[in-house]
Amino acid sequence: MSSSGSTYIPWNKVRAQVPLGNQVPMCFCGSLCKLMESKVLGDDFGMRYFMCRNYEYDPPKCRGKDRPMWLDTEQSQQDKDWVEREARWARERWQRMLHEE
Repeated sequence: MSSSGSTYIPWNKVRAQVPLGNQVPMCFCGSLCKLMESKVLGDDFGMRYFMCRNYEYDPPKCRGKDRPMWLDTEQSQQDKDWVEREARWARERWQRMLHEE
């Protein structure tokens, strides 16, 4: 927890607002889910999904057919561009580091 008393959310996901008109699903534990946005660089960066409200970090492994419920079915072009730019910068930093040795 941070000193301000706010709830700590790991860097790989952020809380998102549920758009009007969307129903919030129930978790297998019986609680309403919360909407999160993935910040992991990759194919699901920027996509929103529902996870159990009872877990501050990562929920337990899914059982049977219980899988993450994605609100977004594909990445936006803006998110794809962001991931590509971050990957390009990482490659450039890596190349500079190798040349400096």
